[in-house]
Amino acid sequence: MANVIVWEWQTENDNWKAYDPHVCSAIETSFRTTKALKLGEIEPALSAYEVDLSSLQQKRIDTGTVRTVRRSIFPPKSAPAKNVTWQWFDDSSQKWLPYDLKSMCIVEEEYCSKNYRIDLSKTKCALPYVVDTVNMIQTRIDSGYRRRIRRIPLTSPYPIQDEHFEVSSSGVAAVDLSECENKADDSDDDGDGDSGDVATIEQVSNDQMVEQTQHNRKWKSKQTVAAVHGVHKTLAWSSPEPTGQQDDIPVEVQEPSNDSKKVPRSMSEPGAVGGSDLKALETDSVGQLQGPSTSGTRPKVKVASSRNGSKRGMSRSQSMPVTITARAAHAAGPLLSPVMTCITSMLMSPVIPSIRINHTPVPVFNPPHTSRSGIKPVPGIRPSKKRKRQSFLKVNCPNEVVKNYVTKLKETPDENCPICVGPLKESSDFQEDNEDEALKLKKCGHIFHNSCLQAMYLAGPKDGSIQCPTCKTIYGVKHGNQPPGHMDYHVIPHSLQSFNDCSTIRIIYEIPPGTQGPEHPQPGKKYTANFPRHCYLPDNEIGRKILKLLIVAWDRRLIFTIGTSATTGQSNTVVWNEIHHKTEFGSNVTGHGYPDPNYFQNILAELKAQGVTEDCLD
Repeated sequence: MANVIVWEWQTENDNWKAYDPHVCSAIETSFRTTKALKLGEIEPALSAYEVDLSSLQQKRIDTGTVRTVRRSIFPPKSAPAKNVTWQWFDDSSQKWLPYDLKSMCIVEEEYCSKNYRIDLSKTKCALPYVVDTVNMIQTRIDSGYRRRIRRIPLTSPYPIQDEHFEVSSSGVAAVDLSECENKADDSDDDGDGDSGDVATIEQVSNDQMVEQTQHNRKWKSKQTVAAVHGVHKTLAWSSPEPTGQQDDIPVEVQEPSNDSKKVPRSMSEPGAVGGSDLKALETDSVGQLQGPSTSGTRPKVKVASSRNGSKRGMSRSQSMPVTITARAAHAAGPLLSPVMTCITSMLMSPVIPSIRINHTPVPVFNPPHTSRSGIKPVPGIRPSKKRKRQSFLKVNCPNEVVKNYVTKLKETPDENCPICVGPLKESSDFQEDNEDEALKLKKCGHIFHNSCLQAMYLAGPKDGSIQCPTCKTIYGVKHGNQPPGHMDYHVIPHSLQSFNDCSTIRIIYEIPPGTQGPEHPQPGKKYTANFPRHCYLPDNEIGRKILKLLIVAWDRRLIFTIGTSATTGQSNTVVWNEIHHKTEFGSNVTGHGYPDPNYFQNILAELKAQGVTEDCLD
């Protein structure tokens, strides 16, 4: 195997996304021959984009949006070189999406090393996920939310690196000094050519010159004062001018230089702001600008006195000029950012824009105080104190469990096992000897290695059930790893928002701290618990139905799990497990309150995904 080339583009969040393999092949071919490529000629879905290979930029034709692209080389043992990809399933769009290449290579490396539980938060990609390559599940550490993942072959391979064609793949745009000078010269040509408004400034000392690094070719200045040559002496005054007068206070220029050119008004003499020589500003009755100094220092600028400014109706703060350090033509120094120019002008302006302050709403988590006499049991549901606790018997023999849900095949198909992504006709990596067989699940019909199904069962709570990693069909009764605790529920005489015609069901979960068991992420380690937690449902037909299903989910240990808290960032603590509850009583500021028209539909779907449906109710 050889190195492969992958072309990527940078998102607005500074992440890198790879083009499809066939697009990468076309870009790589064009990279050697042409300077620009329209991606619509390769992939119709990318018809709005073109890539400038000379500047390594992707441009959207209709909007003009420009993004950086880069050319990356991956070694033979990486996922792109093996022609495989790792993907995760997006529940909202119902689509399979690929991991970024950095994370994909880490997962592939750990998978090939037979490390089937990968904590990405402890790797270079630092993502808050734990990847289980046996059950093909990705779990978010802070919330415990799970997604399906898969490892599949690529539809087409990435282009192979040509060792005789080596090109830098950094993709970092460099600023060329000659281009900046040309731009400045072009902008200067719109002046009137009057040399009386132009003066020459001597070069500052060498320790103020800009250094250029060879790695990224960015300009850096040792001081805030740039070396300027041929700068138009324009002072931008922030005070309003009377009608019929010029915007700028006239300045008198001594010893003009005829061979220099004007620059736009946005460029002014450096040094009047930050890092400047305060002796360069002197007051006089008439604003004057002195000519160049023979000592190599900056010329002095004489501005009008406050007395002259007061005659024009300006205060002292208004009569002070706003001077911005800028890079002039034929000078070494950094370019002035237009954004910084705008911000500086706003800060120095005497006019303060009106600001509207919006008050942030405060969430209402708790209902009004309720006396004991006001708390009633939920109609039609046995109180929690009188309800019998259910338990399940652990089954440690995976072979006995798997054979209840599968059928043997007369002929093994020429397919890959979705768990190990190896051929079904060959033995799995989980099988120590050479004998292995392909089995078909009874309900969904998906086919797996027998050893892969047993390894998947042993990685779970060993409750006598299995779940198809491809379609999530549950066989048997699914149980979780929720720590022991107590669930209470009752009716309070207060109404939720948008449910004014009924009272409220309050659910109280209580789980104490403890030690993790063998079914938890880190057996033997202590875990914390931030309880009690109060949740709310309307006391109507749909609310009582959901409460009954939540009781079943609680008995099956499916509501909570152990992970990392999304709010505090604390690890090894009890967190929610994919079944969302409403914890705001009188508001919906955080999104965990009412009104929420889709909540009942969403929680029923989440309960169904855990195997809790109306068929489970007595």
